[in-house]
Amino acid sequence: MLQIRASMLPGWGDCPRRAAAKQYRADIERLGFALRQTMPTVGAAIGTAVHAGLHRLLEFKRDHGHVPEQTDAVDCALANFHTTVQEGVEWDETSRTPTIAVDQITRMTLAAKAIAETITPILMESPFQSTAGDDCELTGTVDLVGACQTVIDAKTGVIQRPHQAQLGAYALLLEDHGHTIIAAKIAYIKRTAVGKPQDPVSWQSYAVMTCKRAAWSVIQDIQERMQKFYATSNPWQIPANPMSMMCAGKFCPAHGTDFCELGTR
Repeated sequence: MLQIRASMLPGWGDCPRRAAAKQYRADIERLGFALRQTMPTVGAAIGTAVHAGLHRLLEFKRDHGHVPEQTDAVDCALANFHTTVQEGVEWDETSRTPTIAVDQITRMTLAAKAIAETITPILMESPFQSTAGDDCELTGTVDLVGACQTVIDAKTGVIQRPHQAQLGAYALLLEDHGHTIIAAKIAYIKRTAVGKPQDPVSWQSYAVMTCKRAAWSVIQDIQERMQKFYATSNPWQIPANPMSMMCAGKFCPAHGTDFCELGTR
């Protein structure tokens, strides 16, 4: 059964072949293609760490009705980060060293308190799965559903990007399990460079119906492209985007391999 993760939908739009190489690596290698190994990026590791800290804050809010003045959320986030990077990480210009990353995680987790103060959590880090057509399953772990029937996804990064398709997939999953969703929001926590003040949380609202339509469009494209690839073992059935900012060996398992000849070897 083809499994489509809600979190892979935005990346599919940027480069379907890179997204396929990440999500369906075992299938691609089984068909005879050799993919490269990639390490986690520091941006992704920081994002996962801040999510862990935010989850701790939301748990306290759920259990006690308020956000604590003193919290172990930062310790939780840092522990998560140190575990993630034990086997290596790709550093970047914004987070060049572990010391800088620790400072960023600390500031970002403290900034994330504003999310917990704003939202009354109903669901947190909740996994869902639903049928999405013939021999296909949609899965996703929803960051947060608030009391006002709002699906919320917390995002981190240097640049804020749109994620309508991912939000739409979460809405579809939630509705398929009996939840009514009337609003969709991104809570963005910027990863700021060292020496600059931490930006506050930025909120972006999206129309739920637009998000769901975007999700279905991408889901159907993944189904069609992957079915053709499995039937032919031809990677050209899956489009590639060499103009992508992430068309590089450190980001893409397909870059410079026989699965994608468009990347520079």
